[in-house]
Amino acid sequence: MKAQEIAKEDQDEDMSRDIYLPSIKDSKLWRIKVTPGRERELVFKITNKLIDFLNNGNPLNVLEVFECQLSSGIIYCEAYKCQHVEKVLQGLSGVHHRSISMIPINEMTEVMKGCQVVQKQRFQEHQWVRVKGGIYKDDLGLIESVDGNKKAMVRLIPRIPESFYLDPSQNL
Repeated sequence: MKAQEIAKEDQDEDMSRDIYLPSIKDSKLWRIKVTPGRERELVFKITNKLIDFLNNGNPLNVLEVFECQLSSGIIYCEAYKCQHVEKVLQGLSGVHHRSISMIPINEMTEVMKGCQVVQKQRFQEHQWVRVKGGIYKDDLGLIESVDGNKKAMVRLIPRIPESFYLDPSQNL
C-alpha cells in the first residue's frame, strides 16, 4: 500500500512540475538579431507599434517583446507564427530581418531563466566612488543615479590643488 501511495505522490509532483513547461500548442519564442546597443530602443519601438495597432482595432498577434541584458544584439519576441513577427518588424531599422529564428521548446525555459537573472549592479545610488581614469582620475564622487549597468550620473567632489596649501598668496 505504501509503495503505491509514494508512486502516486511522485507522479502528482511530476505532473505539477510539467504543467508550467511550454508545449507544442503554446506560442513560440523567436530570436531576432539587431544592431548591438539598440536592443532597448527597438523593444520600445515595437511595443509602441503593438499599442498603436491595438488602439486602431487591428491587433498584431505578438504577445511579448523583450531584451536580455546578458545577450547583446538580440531581442526576443513571443508569437505564434514567424509571419506575425515579420509583420511587426516591418519598417524598423536596426533589425536583421533574415536572422529571425525560432527557439526550440526545450530551450525556451533556459532563455527565460537567463533573462530573469538580474545581475547585481556594481554601483548603487548614493554610493561613494573614486574615478580611475581621465582628467578626474583619483577624484571622489557620489553616484546620483544609475541607468542599468552601463551608465551612472556622478557628482564629483572638487579636488583642492596642493598649490592652495603651499602658496596662499596666489589664491586671492
